[in-house]
Amino acid sequence: MSASMIDRGAFELARESVTAEQAAAFYGVELHGHRAACPFHGGERDSLSFHGHGFRCFSCGASGDSVEFVRRLFECKPIDALRRLDRSHTYWECVIAEARAYSKAHGDAFTTALLAAMFDELEREFGEVTANGEH
Repeated sequence: MSASMIDRGAFELARESVTAEQAAAFYGVELHGHRAACPFHGGERDSLSFHGHGFRCFSCGASGDSVEFVRRLFECKPIDALRRLDRSHTYWECVIAEARAYSKAHGDAFTTALLAAMFDELEREFGEVTANGEH
């Protein structure tokens, strides 16, 4: 299997697994229903709309899927956007989902300790991480 086939498969998996709205929320974009202020042109009104797996800004015309959203947000290459989605969203989303389920059975003290440990691990892996996912 060629590298380009693997890359295409990884991109398709990311597009199917993570919506643009999920990526936006993960990286700190404040959502209002399925809308937000567009981070690409600095608009203050909710001109960015999320639908299905994609997004579209009705002011600047930006549109695409989760990979394109992250690529534009961090002004990076598509492969780097894919890596950001894979590293930050997919893995940690699964960990957080498991932590939430476990904390329902064990209480808030456990959740607080677990989240602190997770942020420590994130900092070891990615460097200091802010609330909006920036380093």
